[in-house]
Order: sequence, then structure tokens, then C-alpha cells
Amino acid sequence: MSNKLELHQGHTAVSAREVGAHAAAAAVEGQIKGAMLLARQFPRDEVTATLRMTAATKRPGFAEAALYSFPRGGTTVSGPSVNLAREMARCWGNLDHRIEVVSMDADWVHVRGVCWDLETNARVSSDAKFKRLIQRKRSGQTQWVEPDERDLREMVNRHGAMCVRNAILQLMPPDVTEELQAMCKKTLSKAAAGDIDQDRDAVLRSLAAAFSAHHGVTPPMLEHYLGNALEAITAEQLADLRGVFTAIRDGQATRADYFEVAKPKGAAPTQQATDLEAKLASQPALDEGQKATAEAAQAKLLQARAQATAAEAAPAAEEPPPTAMEVRVVGSEWVGELPVLGSLAVTLAAIDDEDAVIDMLGKDTRAGAEAMYEHRLREMGIEIGDSE
Repeated sequence: MSNKLELHQGHTAVSAREVGAHAAAAAVEGQIKGAMLLARQFPRDEVTATLRMTAATKRPGFAEAALYSFPRGGTTVSGPSVNLAREMARCWGNLDHRIEVVSMDADWVHVRGVCWDLETNARVSSDAKFKRLIQRKRSGQTQWVEPDERDLREMVNRHGAMCVRNAILQLMPPDVTEELQAMCKKTLSKAAAGDIDQDRDAVLRSLAAAFSAHHGVTPPMLEHYLGNALEAITAEQLADLRGVFTAIRDGQATRADYFEVAKPKGAAPTQQATDLEAKLASQPALDEGQKATAEAAQAKLLQARAQATAAEAAPAAEEPPPTAMEVRVVGSEWVGELPVLGSLAVTLAAIDDEDAVIDMLGKDTRAGAEAMYEHRLREMGIEIGDSE
């Protein structure tokens, strides 16, 4: 089949692909014009938008994900994360932000983050170009390998999210961004202070267990990072450690960026740190059990996904229409099946006489089924009288 569309008046051949591209461009242009028209009709209220941003920073869960930090050159680099930037864009209103894949080949991926202020027509973009490779540990060595479909999608989304963050922040007032960061830090410190006041020992145990289980960081290493004993931890230090834990977990930094992997030099660890480390070391079975449970859950999840995929791919089986009626006789062990008419399926919980049979069958089926069921019931040893 030819993909050429003949225009007889001009005797011009236009490919179907070109027609589709022009139609898509026209649709996008219409959407943009409509969005800009609505933005002019309903302009943002900057005071209300700022109040909404401020309210969001008072939630500890959001505040924890609103900031990023990682060490670089002996100092700590921190700033607003993509979560804070997207929340600012949502509250600010009339901003169109998105990720665009500019190009992708066997070696490189080029993504672009775009933010467009539909009221002022200000448009900012931020690009990132990276190799189509990911790090994997194989045989104890770190290697760069070709990503699979899921890894490639996550890699594109991660780089694209950073580009979108940069584009959004360039359109936001800088003083508002700095104020929101300070509010997030205040919220985290307040939440950490409340946790410490409620149960300091429980906070220290959970913190040490999390660092040890997920990142291999021991309590003495935590004390070396803080510069003081764990029992003297402050709310600001607790909030900072939680940020460090998140940064390592999300891949923004490594354990070696914050902690000395070798045994820390200097002052000896406190008794509390030693006790915490000993307690964690004395429970390898619990960690192995949790690991086995997680692996089993992951295997079940993969199996369920495979079954769901197979079920979606397989054609739906049609249920056969009912072809029998179950009959249970009161006071008897016998259960028999009787053929029915059409799609009729009736369960008789008790059969005492003909009237019960007729009532259970219903008036619509009485005429056609009376003789058949009378004969079958007699064969079962149930005596009934003459039909009405």
C-alpha cells in the first residue's frame, strides 16, 4: 500500500507522514494558544501562591524531600530538590514544565527540561547529554553496561527531572526559593527536636540500625561525622543525618563522601556507640531473615506480574452456560443433577412435594419443565401427586 496522498488540483504528492506531522503540530499549537488565553484570563495571585508554598514547607514529609545535599571539595552543596521546584510550579500556577527527549542513539541520550510561563511568555530550557550506560557490580567489580528498558527509563527521568528543576527555578523569584529552603530546614529541625524529646534512645537506635543495615555505617562512624557522642546529638544534627541518609539512598552521594570507611581515628567511641554497634552485630540472623523475606516478596511480586501479563495477553475464556440443576433432598445424602431448559440454573434446597418444585422453577418455566421434572423426580424415589 502506498503512503502517498495525491492532491489532484496541484498534482502534488504528500506523504502520510508529513500530513500526520502537520496535524500534530497544529494540535500542539492549538493547545498552547488555549493555555495562554486561559492564563491571561485567570492570572496568578503571587501572594496567595506564596502562602501555599509556605504551607507546604510545614509538612515534615515534604520538607525532608524538598532539599538535597552532598559533599563536594571539602564543603557541602545543598539546594532545592526537584520536589520543591515542582511544588513551587504547582502553587505559582500558569507554568508549563515538561521533559523532552531531544535525541537518543546507541551511545548518547540528550534530554531537555522546559518551563514556560504562560502569562509572561518567558521560556527557559535546560539540557543534559549523557552516555547510555549504567554502573553494575559484577564479580566484585564495578562495570559500565548497557541499560535495559527499565534502567534506561529511570535514567532519562532522573536526568530530565534535574533539567526541569533548573528550568523552573530560573523562572521563580530567587528570594522566594531561599525563604522556602530556610522554612524546610526549620521544619526538619522542629520535627527532629520533637522526636528527640519524645524518645531519644529510640531515635538513636532506629537511626543507627538504618545506617548500618542500608549503608554499612557503624555508630562510631556516625560519631566521627558529628564530632560528638551520639547521646549528645542535637535536632540540627539529627535532621542533617537524615538528609545524609536520603542522599546516599537516592544515589546523590556515596558513603565515602560523608564517612571514613576505615576505622575512624581520634577519640575512642563512646560506650553508647559501642553498645549500639555490638547490638547490631549480635543480630545477623534477623538481618538475614529480613533479607530472605524481602527476596521472597520480590519473587512473589515478579511472579504475580508475570501471571498478570500472561492473563492480559491470553484471550478471555467464555464461561459455558449452565446446563444442570442441582437438587438436594432433605433428609438424604443424595445429590443429583437435572438438565435444565436454556440458561436456567436453579438450586433446590428442599423438595417435599410437587408444589415446591413448581415454585422453585417459576411460572415461566412450569409448562415446559413440569413433565420432565416429574419423571426425573419419580426416578429419584420422590412420590408426587398429579400436576395441577
